[in-house]
Amino acid sequence: MTLDQQKARLKHFSKAVMSDLLLYGLVIFTALVISGAATFYHHVEGWSWLDSFYFAVITISTVGYGDLSPHTVAGKLFTIFYILIGIGLFVSVTANVGSHLYDTLTAHKTKP
Repeated sequence: MTLDQQKARLKHFSKAVMSDLLLYGLVIFTALVISGAATFYHHVEGWSWLDSFYFAVITISTVGYGDLSPHTVAGKLFTIFYILIGIGLFVSVTANVGSHLYDTLTAHKTKP
């Protein structure tokens, strides 16, 4: 293997590692944001832990069934900011997971 081939393999490997680290970081950060929102709703709205996580997930994923809603002023203000930040974060994670899966599936097809 020539030096140029080794450099190309190392560059490809480092790009893959950085992509994986970005994906894992986004997933962990999203889990932390959801957990933080659930903790907020549990303490401020007085909801059970299950209801708090349920509301945090359906809100960030834009499903929003409407069966739960914040009733305190603090809960409503927090939800406004949570939606504005959370939707972008959720879309970013979803796009990166899709890209990672696509790259993984197509990489296996192109190998001899």
